[in-house]
Amino acid sequence: MNRSLCISLITGILLSASILIAQNHYTTTIYPFKTIIGPLLPASDKIAALLPPGASPHTFEIKPSDARAVADARAFIIGGANLDDWALSAPSENLINLQRMIPDSSILYLDSQKNTVDPHFWTDPLTVYAMLDKITARLCEVDPRNCAIFRQNQHFFAAELRELHKEIKTQMRTIKNQNVMISHPFFSYFLKRYGLNLIGVIEAVPGKEPGPREISRLIEAGRQDNIRAVLVHGRHEERSATVVANALDVPVVRLDPIGSPELATVTCSGATSGSAWLTVVWRAHPDTAARPMTATRARASDMRSDDRGEYRRIDASWANL
Repeated sequence: MNRSLCISLITGILLSASILIAQNHYTTTIYPFKTIIGPLLPASDKIAALLPPGASPHTFEIKPSDARAVADARAFIIGGANLDDWALSAPSENLINLQRMIPDSSILYLDSQKNTVDPHFWTDPLTVYAMLDKITARLCEVDPRNCAIFRQNQHFFAAELRELHKEIKTQMRTIKNQNVMISHPFFSYFLKRYGLNLIGVIEAVPGKEPGPREISRLIEAGRQDNIRAVLVHGRHEERSATVVANALDVPVVRLDPIGSPELATVTCSGATSGSAWLTVVWRAHPDTAARPMTATRARASDMRSDDRGEYRRIDASWANL
């Protein structure tokens, strides 16, 4: 073999290897984690959410094809206990448990004894912002070669989260300090951050409906505290919450904490006499086929055509409170 041919073969092998190394694939359990991790990755990397639209992370059953996707991924990103517990034993060499990265000062709990962490941290942009250093450091451990890119992208994403927080804070001013109830605690981080008072949780454990005595107690508490709405999970049937809302003559406000690119715009609203109490629109990525309203850019440096996900911008309008 002559020297030039040998050099060409070696060069080709090295280039092929570099392409394979550059195209890392990451897998998350749910779509919100894709929108958090995606903006930090190099443009050549791919990321996908394991759960299909409409699936619950609490009850999801992993299939053999899912297990293969997890095993093949550079890292598997999960929410941890009380959210996607099944993922804790998934076949991944690099498991990234986001719940462990929530700062102690930001953690909310599902019980008064503070034994059970509320895992729905992503509904608060500033909690996600406070987690970025640990997330980026973990990604650097998984893929040291791209550490500089992770840190550069963290800078852009952090700026977007600060901007998002400012926008939501401005939009929430008109209803700050109002009292609400919630079907189960899937939006508590958001409520605490933006000043809505959570008076009661109708189903402390999702799927375990309260009995008649507990419903009566909730209705009485709602009357005493003059609650303005009952917030429910948009993907769940919430019969008990509807009973409480009807008894108090307040709107049922449907919210979706999961979202997905397939649900291009998810409008969640509650109405009384035809007037919306609030409307929340989760905007999809601007490059999805649906091309909905303008979405926030997670990175100022790179607008990609593939659906990597973005942390959601919330557009809210408030009326008749």
